[in-house]
Amino acid sequence: ISRLKAMLKFHKEKHSVVNTKLGLQTKLVDELQRRVRSLETSLRQAEEEAAQAASSASATSTAEEHAKILADVEQLHLLRESNQHLRRELKTEQHKTAQLNVRLADAEKRLKNDSRDEKLKQLA
Repeated sequence: ISRLKAMLKFHKEKHSVVNTKLGLQTKLVDELQRRVRSLETSLRQAEEEAAQAASSASATSTAEEHAKILADVEQLHLLRESNQHLRRELKTEQHKTAQLNVRLADAEKRLKNDSRDEKLKQLA
C-alpha cells in the first residue's frame, strides 16, 4: 500500500507539474497570439501609411507635372503673342520699305528728268 501511495503521490506531483507546464504554455501561446495580432495591426497600419504616402507622392508628382505643363502653356502663349507682334511689325516695316522704294524711284526719275532738262537748257 505504501508503494501505491508513493506512486499516487508521484503521479499527482507529475500531474501538477504537467498542469503547471500546460498553464505556462497556454499563457505563452496567448501572449504570442496577442503579439501576432499586434504585429498584424502594425503591418496593416504601415501598409496603409505607405499607400497614402505613395498616393500623396503621386498626387504631388501629378500636381508638379500639372504646374510645369501650365508654365509651358503660358510660355507658349507668350511666344505666340511675341511672334504675332513681330509679324505685325515686319509687315509695317515692309510696307514702309515699299513706300520708301516708291519715293526713291520717284526721286530718281525726277533727278533724271531734271538732269535731262538741265542738259537741254544747256544745249539751248
